[in-house]
Amino acid sequence: MVSKSHTVQIVIICAMISIFGCISQDTDESQDTDESQDALYLSSGTLSFSTSMLVATEEFLYTLSGSLSCFDWEGNLIWESQNLGSGHGIFLGDAFFIGVYEKSTKKGGVAFLDQDGHILWQIETGLISEAGFGASERLLAAGSRKGVLYAFSRTGSLLWTYSDTYAPIEQVAVAPGRSRIVFIDFDGFIKCVSDRKLMWKKEIGRPPYVADSRTLAFAPDCSYLVYGSQIDEPHMVVDTLDGLQLWSYPIDTPLQSVAITHDSQYIIAACSESIYKFTADSTLVWKYKIGKDNRDIAITPEADYIAFSSRESFSSRLVVMNGKGEMLWTKRCSDRIFAVAISPTGKYVAFSSRQGETYIFSRSANL
Repeated sequence: MVSKSHTVQIVIICAMISIFGCISQDTDESQDTDESQDALYLSSGTLSFSTSMLVATEEFLYTLSGSLSCFDWEGNLIWESQNLGSGHGIFLGDAFFIGVYEKSTKKGGVAFLDQDGHILWQIETGLISEAGFGASERLLAAGSRKGVLYAFSRTGSLLWTYSDTYAPIEQVAVAPGRSRIVFIDFDGFIKCVSDRKLMWKKEIGRPPYVADSRTLAFAPDCSYLVYGSQIDEPHMVVDTLDGLQLWSYPIDTPLQSVAITHDSQYIIAACSESIYKFTADSTLVWKYKIGKDNRDIAITPEADYIAFSSRESFSSRLVVMNGKGEMLWTKRCSDRIFAVAISPTGKYVAFSSRQGETYIFSRSANL
């Protein structure tokens, strides 16, 4: 991200590459293929923090770190919002629901922005957790660090609040087309609330703390809900919206990220050392072992392409796979990767590092 008073610096890094080919499933892979295609490197000399949120469409890359910015895929800054002091939120397809933080007063809240970065409304709520944002077509939800769940309309009306504990709310998800909101709190419970009424709750154990980890997701058709549990052993759980378990699957370490295809047919899940692909009815399609801390993951709508970050001893890697679980290419980063995004067709991939650098990669025509 860059400010309006600074010029975007673009350095084109060209590298001759070869396609890595198919990798056998459920095997370790440590070789860096460094298959970067026409990488665009975006940086600002004054930027001292990373972009913790990246959103990719076919036309634009959106970054959020203090202010919300929009770039084209050649790295040109299209617009930038005013400074909101936050680096966390979600993209709704035609708008943004993000956190707001005023450093001088240490007050936090939420804001709703249109696709051009204009603030439509802003409300003080207290500090919202990094992954404490959820939304459906009509309902917006935010979970605060003081244990309060807020439900808003798209026009900014506060519909209701819910709180039964002071435990910080860590993750929030809203059922598409429904009024049900599910959240995970710091005490290790998952709870479902509708119109300020608690519908059900379960103890899932407290996972290792990862501030912006997203391990909670609804299937787009609302046929199931996915989350991680630490009870007895780490496993991924798939429930109905009423909290009835459909199936669960033991995983190597606690769940770190999860994504569901737009047709609700497949689940892509990541733990510390492995990436999994499941069918919605519990069949393991493939499992791929690689690196650690695979918590930044992005998929195309049908998971034809999967991009994720993986940490190694003194560096990180961006890894791009196809839907069959075969590695296509990787790019090594000497620092920690904080966010990953992929465009809907898989043509562009981007990641941000801790040093405040954002890299853009374009897929060559033969991939």
